[in-house]
Amino acid sequence: MKIPIFPFLIFNKFSHPIFFMALISGTIIACSSSSWFMAWVGLEINLIRVTPLLLIKLNSSHSEIVIKYFLTQAIASILIIFPFLISFSSIKLAIRPETFYLTSLALSIKAGIAPLHFWLPQVIDFANWLQTSILLTWQKIAPFILLTFSLNPLIYLMVFSSSIIGTIMAINQLSLKKILTFSSIIHSRWLVLVSFLKESFWWIYFSIYRVIVISIIMPAAQIDISFLSQINFLKVNYFNKIIILTPIISLIGLPPFPGFFVKLIALNLFITSLLNPLVIGVIILSSVLAFYFYSRLIYPSLLISNPKTKIFMPSCSSLNFTFLFTFISTSLGSIAPIIVLLS
Repeated sequence: MKIPIFPFLIFNKFSHPIFFMALISGTIIACSSSSWFMAWVGLEINLIRVTPLLLIKLNSSHSEIVIKYFLTQAIASILIIFPFLISFSSIKLAIRPETFYLTSLALSIKAGIAPLHFWLPQVIDFANWLQTSILLTWQKIAPFILLTFSLNPLIYLMVFSSSIIGTIMAINQLSLKKILTFSSIIHSRWLVLVSFLKESFWWIYFSIYRVIVISIIMPAAQIDISFLSQINFLKVNYFNKIIILTPIISLIGLPPFPGFFVKLIALNLFITSLLNPLVIGVIILSSVLAFYFYSRLIYPSLLISNPKTKIFMPSCSSLNFTFLFTFISTSLGSIAPIIVLLS
């Protein structure tokens, strides 16, 4: 029997208060700490709580992926804390500029930002939808906030790498998990730049991105679909099919959905902040290419249906609630960016 996933009960299988408190407190400690040591402690609390979450299935494949995830995150933690310990142990007791280069690389590993994203597609591929939602949303908050304190030229490397790698790897992907993974990499370049230019808008961008991701995961988990091609054979009416595909369309940035407006506001922020025109050009070009390839994948699902083969979809109140939440979140989500844009 499947466990329905709701927006506020998405952790229902792990609803023990200790799990909630540790996961939330780890992020709060990392984001609000006044020292890198306490930020490191907060990141380690998150790692300790998420690693057992990935061990739902005890088999060789999942155990190998969990080990890769833990070792990768542990190496990133070492890269964060070790340079600062060396700096503070010196006679001058000062943090050297080179320290922030290693810190930025370590935080990009933890957030799954290109070019150090190698662990993210492998882990997401074996993760279930609950684990995927946590890794693509909650676990990215602390690394992105901490990146704002380590401004250096490596930020542009992350932006270029995320634009190129995310767009190329997303070409002709049919798996929903792969689409979410490489979309996360593509959105990382927007989040990185916005976090340095205007942190208040970063929270708006990330909140809308999180709602879009959850709106995609909820129907996918309820209906048990893993590929876009399966949507063609669902035994649903056309309106419900539109509701399922709307968050994906919003994710790629098609107007008038919230994914388009937050990118438009971010682009306006880049221009007014006199960001390097080359960086803006690469972001726009890669966004157009990603939009083209994603549109090619979604177009058949919107207009083509096969009446001979249908996948049974259970009819229950939880599924109706899933459709309702998806519709409301994508509709109301379009209003917030417009208000920010007009203000």
